[in-house]
Parts: sequence; C-alpha cells; structure tokens
Amino acid sequence: DNSPISYTVKEDSVLFEQDLDRQLNVYKSLSIAFQDDGSLRVTQMIRNASQEVLEGAAWGVNTLDAGGAAEIMFACSQIGGFQPQRTISLWSDTNLGDPRLRFSKDRLIATHMPSKDYLKIGLYSNPGKAFFRNKGQCFELSFGADPDADYPDNGCNFELFMCEQFMELESLGKKTEVLPGER
Repeated sequence: DNSPISYTVKEDSVLFEQDLDRQLNVYKSLSIAFQDDGSLRVTQMIRNASQEVLEGAAWGVNTLDAGGAAEIMFACSQIGGFQPQRTISLWSDTNLGDPRLRFSKDRLIATHMPSKDYLKIGLYSNPGKAFFRNKGQCFELSFGADPDADYPDNGCNFELFMCEQFMELESLGKKTEVLPGER
C-alpha cells in the first residue's frame, strides 16, 4: 500500500503497522519473526475498524525479481480417482499455452521470461507449498490449506501473477467474517 507505516523492532521480530485504511475501514499489520531454524514466519493481520461485520480474506503478496522460476505444488489425494480434485482459476488474458507455464502431475512450473503479456493463474494447493528460485537463492512459501475452507476466486489458496518486470507468489487466506474490533 502507499500509506506510511510504523514499525516496532523486538528481540526476534519486527512488527509493521499501517494507519487506518479508510477505503476498507481496516488496520493492516505484518509481523516478521525470526525462527530458530533460520527461516522467517510472516503473519499478516487485518483488524476491523468498522461497526459492521466484514467478510473477506487476507492476501499475502510476495513480489520477486525477474528471471526466476516458481514451482507450486498441487498434489491431490488418490481416493475417488474418477472425481475432480484440482481447481485452477484463470484471469481473462491468461493463456494456458503461454510458454512461461508448464504443468506436471503434481505442480505448476512458471518461468519468468520477458513478455508484454501479463499472466495470472490461481489454484488450490493442498500441500500449501510454493518455491521460487533465482540467482542461486530459493524462496519457500508455506501457507494454509484447509480442504473444508471457503477460499476466494473459486477456491484458490494460491495465485501467481507475472508481468514483464516481476513475478508475484500470492497466498490467500480463507474467507472469514471479522467482527468489529477483531483481527
């Protein structure tokens, strides 16, 4: 967002907080906590500042530099082999024949290449895992995957956006009702 933020540095974490988002009538905050294994735990929170119940889902957007490749896991169970078990949502200009996309049995592989065409695709990932490799580094994203939850955009808990300059790995929270004053 484009609003100023405040931050608080703690012993093992940093908390970023935004003033009231007047358009959505919520306060947004983000905590980055350093874990013992060297990883980071990022927690995104929304607090309802209105006097009404809000329904929505938190989006965690991770913007990554051009040139890398992402793998998004979407393995399915083996029971009910004749029933659909995977969901994919496509945005209007996304082309499944785009050379930046490749599907295998249990994952979507997206390679960032220069292109004027944007690409956005969503899916339900029941392992709740995505990886982005670029310049000798690996970014691992773990996110919730509740088979009984109602996720946005036709049941997606993950979305990938790609444009000429960058790639985004987006984790989506389940749709939730937030009472006034609650997070």
